[in-house]
Amino acid sequence: MNCNDVIPLLSSFHDGELAPDDRRAVTEHVAFCAACSQQLESIRRISDLVDTTPVPDVPNTLLARIERSLVSHGRIAARSGFSLRSRSAILTASAAIVLVGLLVWHFAPGPSHGHEEMVRVFGEFLDAYELGQTSAVEVLPRKYQGTPVNEAAATSALKRETIARPVVLANHQATKRYLLKMPCCECVQTIYSCNGKTSFVLFEHEKEQAEWFDARPMIRAECRGKACCVVQLKVGVAATWPVDGGFVTVVGVRDVGELGDLVDELQPL
Repeated sequence: MNCNDVIPLLSSFHDGELAPDDRRAVTEHVAFCAACSQQLESIRRISDLVDTTPVPDVPNTLLARIERSLVSHGRIAARSGFSLRSRSAILTASAAIVLVGLLVWHFAPGPSHGHEEMVRVFGEFLDAYELGQTSAVEVLPRKYQGTPVNEAAATSALKRETIARPVVLANHQATKRYLLKMPCCECVQTIYSCNGKTSFVLFEHEKEQAEWFDARPMIRAECRGKACCVVQLKVGVAATWPVDGGFVTVVGVRDVGELGDLVDELQPL
């Protein structure tokens, strides 16, 4: 197997879902491939984030609200024939589904809020980024009237201090900064490079835009004290999380460890 064969199998490999022959082949490949080994480690660390994220308590009124909703739609009637035990089982199962949905989910096809084109374009950016195309970082500026801005202009547009500093994580330098007029918001895109190559892209915006990732598998987990939406890319990790006065989205950090360091560092001054 080569890397293109192995990468789509890493999540199933981690979960113990591969057939013996495939598992053996992936094990042999990962033992000698640093890139795939790092990708597998990133998947493990994301899984650990989910396992260690506290499950939210069920509100005392949740079951009553679910029952009232079902009654209002005619799904539970006084003479339906269901026993009290059956009704309780249904409500408990519904509550469990709600809790699972709070932690891990797939966005259903077809983004909300009428931003179908925006989600499609952001998907084109992600696809190009995962393929390593140098033109990927220009996809959104070309589409959304990207205006080059400096730190002061970015701060003015965001109406708060930009946290995309000239240098982050010691050796990642901001090389370009654009103001994008997207359908959802005005957004500042900052491109970072390390050793002469694009390392990751950072977006600052007013509201959470998890829909940008469309149908890509996503988890909600706590990362360095922040509630993050985390997406495993073919190469690296993407995530979005809140900061004072807005949200940050990053695409292309190396792994969950680097993401945590970035979450720690990108704090308002």
